[in-house]
Amino acid sequence: MLLAWELRCMHLIKEKLAESISLPWSEKQTPFRHVQSRWMMNAILGISAMLFAATLAACAVNPRAGVRDIEMRQTSGEPALVIARPKGARWFYPGGPYGAFSYAVDFDQAGTATGVHIAINDDIAAQVRIGEAGSAVLERIGPPFRKIRFNNLQQTAWDYRYRDTWGYLVEFSVMIDDKALVAGKFTRRLDPMDRNDQ
Repeated sequence: MLLAWELRCMHLIKEKLAESISLPWSEKQTPFRHVQSRWMMNAILGISAMLFAATLAACAVNPRAGVRDIEMRQTSGEPALVIARPKGARWFYPGGPYGAFSYAVDFDQAGTATGVHIAINDDIAAQVRIGEAGSAVLERIGPPFRKIRFNNLQQTAWDYRYRDTWGYLVEFSVMIDDKALVAGKFTRRLDPMDRNDQ
C-alpha cells in the first residue's frame, strides 16, 4: 500500500531518472548478456535505488514524533496494522515496492506519536528468535507483504523485504508453524536482474 506522498515522490523520481539515465543498449539491440553490461545495469539500479531512498526521505515530512493519531491518519492514511501495547500502540505503514521502506510509529496512551523508526533492518531481523510467538514478530516488524503456505512442513512463510546494511534489497522469511511459533528464518539478497523477484 503506497501512501499519497510516496506516490508523488515516486512520480518525481521516475521523471528525473527518465531525464538523467539513458541506457546505451536495449534488450533487442544486445545480442548477448555479458558480465560488463550486467554489472553496469546493477550499478544503474543501485544508484537509482539510492536516489529513490534519498528523495523518499526528503519528501516524507510525515509521520513524525509529536503528531496526534488523528493528524497521522489525515497525513499518512490508515495503518496496515495496529498493535495495542501496554503503554499505547504501534502502527505500521508499509511503503515502497513490497514494503521495502516500511516504518513503525509508536504512540503513547494519549494518542501522541513518541517515535518513528524503520520497521525492519538487519538488526531488527536478527532479533527474531526460533520458538517465539508469531504475534511477537508482528509486534516487532509488522505485517508481511506475502504469506506462503507449505503444507508438507505444516508451516507458513511470512515474507518481508527491506534494504540491508549495504543497500541491497533482501527478502527475509519467517517460518511460522501451526502452533503460531517461529520455526525458522531465512534471508537472501535479491538480484535486481532476476525478473521473478520483482
